[in-house]
Amino acid sequence: LKKEECKIDWTKSADEIQQAINDICAIHGYNFTTPSIKTHYQQFSWYKPSSNYSESSFNAVEKYNYELLQKYR
Repeated sequence: LKKEECKIDWTKSADEIQQAINDICAIHGYNFTTPSIKTHYQQFSWYKPSSNYSESSFNAVEKYNYELLQKYR
């Protein structure tokens, strides 16, 4: 897949791309250690930090998006 074929707004800043990565991780219970990020996610009832966090719990779409975002941040 080429960058032009992706449905990502490539005008997004590195911070916005990192936010999207964090969102994927947060959904699966990543326990953030950066206070501002942790505080951000703690405001959502769906955020449940877990000691069992694993990227292996990502579904196929999340895995694809995570890897793509990692590549272009």
